[in-house]
Amino acid sequence: NDGIIYKITPAGEKSEFAHLAVNGSIHFGPSNFLYVCNQDDGTIVRVSPDGSTVEPYVATDGLHVIDFDWDAAGNMFIVANDSGIVKYDTGGNISAAADLATPKSCRVYENHLYVTDIWETGSVWRFVITAGGLENGESIYTNTDVPPVGVEVDIEGTVYISEAWDAHLLAIHSDGSTERLYEGAMSAQMRYLTFHKKTIYAV
Repeated sequence: NDGIIYKITPAGEKSEFAHLAVNGSIHFGPSNFLYVCNQDDGTIVRVSPDGSTVEPYVATDGLHVIDFDWDAAGNMFIVANDSGIVKYDTGGNISAAADLATPKSCRVYENHLYVTDIWETGSVWRFVITAGGLENGESIYTNTDVPPVGVEVDIEGTVYISEAWDAHLLAIHSDGSTERLYEGAMSAQMRYLTFHKKTIYAV
């Protein structure tokens, strides 16, 4: 709410990295820039590696951009809250990619895009990424009582999700089986998830 992104070193030293509005997820991406959502104005900006420069990257027509990831070809897939999934290609063009009513988080793993749809279906969706966009969307997990929110995928293809109103992680294995992790270890539900090396971090 203060409009500040903080940098925290491995030793725990905290400093101000950049001053800008943040409303959605942030990810490091191409050229080591930090990419930042602001769903209030439908934009994604990027911050230079030293934090000194903030510049526009994607401007949508007022979409509530909330999360994003890149495919192997450098195209960005953007989750727009209440507006589905859009593709921002390497030529700077924006196009509709998939129609989901209430998507929240997305991750690319190999040639698939994983997306959580929190309210409409309470599902984790998997799409095949092709040259033309997204195809063959299928639900790999559904729980309408405790719907999925955040999503991450590890190097072996195990999908991890956080679930609304519940303080645990759920692992979805490649055979479709599920496993509840860290139940009772945390006191609040989680929103954003990310991996660094072999550690998963959660907000």
